Amino acid sequence: MDNLSSEDIQLRAHQITDESLESTRRILGLAIEYWNMTGKMNSL
Repeated sequence: MDNLSSEDIQLRAHQITDESLESTRRILGLAIEYWNMTGKMNSL
């Protein structure tokens, strides 16, 4: 395994955090879209 500097480890940690946040945003967006869609269907 490569010897990673503390800067490399910190950069990778930030990348993983950013990817996780983006995934959470996408899931939340889908949940809101579904919630809005079911609300409209129930009001028909």
